[in-house]
Amino acid sequence: MSLPQTVLAFLTNRAQKEGKDQPPLQEDLFDAGILDSFSVVELVSLVEQDCRIAVPDGDVPENFRSIAKIESYIASKSA
Repeated sequence: MSLPQTVLAFLTNRAQKEGKDQPPLQEDLFDAGILDSFSVVELVSLVEQDCRIAVPDGDVPENFRSIAKIESYIASKSA
Protein backbone atom coordinates (compact mmCIF):
# COMPACT_ATOMS: atom_id res chain seq x y z
CA MET A 1 0.00 0.00 0.00
CA SER A 2 1.25 3.43 -0.77
CA LEU A 3 -0.22 6.85 -0.25
CA PRO A 4 -2.45 8.33 -2.94
CA GLN A 5 -0.41 10.70 -5.10
CA THR A 6 -2.42 13.71 -3.95
CA VAL A 7 -1.69 12.95 -0.28
CA LEU A 8 2.01 12.43 -0.94
CA ALA A 9 2.11 15.65 -2.99
CA PHE A 10 0.43 17.53 -0.12
CA LEU A 11 3.03 16.27 2.38
CA THR A 12 5.91 16.96 0.02
CA ASN A 13 4.63 20.48 -0.60
CA ARG A 14 4.31 21.10 3.15
CA ALA A 15 7.86 19.79 3.68
CA GLN A 16 9.22 22.04 0.93
CA LYS A 17 7.56 25.06 2.55
CA GLU A 18 9.65 24.20 5.62
CA GLY A 19 12.80 23.87 3.48
CA LYS A 20 12.88 20.08 3.69
CA ASP A 21 12.75 17.18 1.30
CA GLN A 22 10.02 14.55 1.45
CA PRO A 23 10.13 13.27 5.02
CA PRO A 24 11.30 9.73 5.81
CA LEU A 25 8.50 7.22 6.40
CA GLN A 26 8.92 7.15 10.18
CA GLU A 27 9.61 10.86 10.80
CA ASP A 28 7.11 12.59 13.07
CA LEU A 29 5.48 15.15 10.79
CA PHE A 30 4.46 17.39 13.69
CA ASP A 31 7.90 17.40 15.33
CA ALA A 32 9.45 18.16 11.92
CA GLY A 33 7.17 21.17 11.50
CA ILE A 34 5.56 19.72 8.38
CA LEU A 35 2.12 19.41 9.94
CA ASP A 36 0.38 21.59 12.49
CA SER A 37 -3.17 21.81 13.80
CA PHE A 38 -4.36 23.64 10.69
CA SER A 39 -2.61 21.60 8.02
CA VAL A 40 -3.64 18.29 9.56
CA VAL A 41 -7.28 19.30 9.03
CA GLU A 42 -6.48 19.86 5.33
CA LEU A 43 -4.69 16.51 5.20
CA VAL A 44 -7.58 14.64 6.82
CA SER A 45 -10.05 16.20 4.37
CA LEU A 46 -7.83 15.16 1.48
CA VAL A 47 -7.55 11.59 2.80
CA GLU A 48 -11.32 11.38 3.30
CA GLN A 49 -11.97 12.64 -0.22
CA ASP A 50 -9.33 10.67 -2.08
CA CYS A 51 -9.61 7.43 -0.13
CA ARG A 52 -13.35 7.61 0.41
CA ILE A 53 -13.07 6.91 4.12
CA ALA A 54 -14.39 8.71 7.18
CA VAL A 55 -11.80 9.81 9.73
CA PRO A 56 -13.28 10.28 13.22
CA ASP A 57 -11.82 13.14 15.28
CA GLY A 58 -10.49 10.61 17.79
CA ASP A 59 -8.20 9.13 15.12
CA VAL A 60 -6.37 12.46 14.69
CA PRO A 61 -3.54 13.29 15.18
CA GLU A 62 -2.10 9.94 16.32
CA ASN A 63 -2.70 8.15 13.01
CA PHE A 64 -1.31 11.09 11.04
CA ARG A 65 2.07 11.48 12.78
CA SER A 66 4.17 9.91 10.01
CA ILE A 67 3.87 8.76 6.43
CA ALA A 68 4.08 5.15 7.63
CA LYS A 69 1.23 5.69 10.11
CA ILE A 70 -0.91 7.39 7.47
CA GLU A 71 -0.33 4.51 5.03
CA SER A 72 -1.18 1.95 7.70
CA TYR A 73 -4.28 3.88 8.76
CA ILE A 74 -5.59 4.17 5.19
CA ALA A 75 -4.93 0.47 4.59
CA SER A 76 -6.82 -0.51 7.75
CA LYS A 77 -9.81 1.67 6.84
CA SER A 78 -9.85 0.51 3.22
CA ALA A 79 -9.78 -3.18 4.04
